Amino acid sequence: MTDRFSADDAPVHWDAAHCVDAYGFHNCIAIAYWNNVEAFDRWRTSSGFAQWWDAPERASGEVGLVHGSGLPQRRPLRDRFFLARQSRGSGAPRRTHE
Repeated sequence: MTDRFSADDAPVHWDAAHCVDAYGFHNCIAIAYWNNVEAFDRWRTSSGFAQWWDAPERASGEVGLVHGSGLPQRRPLRDRFFLARQSRGSGAPRRTHE
């Protein structure tokens, strides 16, 4: 599947992982990252991934496949030093000497 990551609107970054589980099965994982949903949707269609994934032939055979998508929610970032007077350790304000 990672050969599709070179198509238009490909992910900006991807990672691969492999492990052998307790039953001796090999698990290969490709984790891809897009900057926005629109680019992912375009890639999903233009790369042929959607057509391949939706094909009934893909679901037959000896290899099991799982597809998951997640979309992180945007939240405002909070400054960890907002209450500087109450900060401890490296977050505490330092006094300067002249």
